Amino acid sequence: VRWLDPDTGLEDEEATLRCHLPTPISDTQYLCSSPAQYAALVDAEANERIWLRETPPGDAEPVPLRGSHFRLVDDEYLVYVSIEGELRAARWYGVDRPVGRSVALISGVRR
Repeated sequence: VRWLDPDTGLEDEEATLRCHLPTPISDTQYLCSSPAQYAALVDAEANERIWLRETPPGDAEPVPLRGSHFRLVDDEYLVYVSIEGELRAARWYGVDRPVGRSVALISGVRR
């Protein structure tokens, strides 16, 4: 990761985990897609990746969240494009808990 200062040029550089289509949620944390489209929260400062999980229907255990273009809306909802091409939204409880069961907002979305 390179942090650039528009006035002085390169300010800092640090090796970090791969993070596709990052969306910042704090100064050091980003919502990302892995190359295989698994959702993760990457902390650039600690160089850590936390895989996000979602709550499936019924009483099943949480499963890995897959998709791309993850965005946090109003610090309450995670909106993303599923691997099936649907714009989906789920309740965001923070990184320590699985996201809620997602619902389709729009079908047929292309990436």
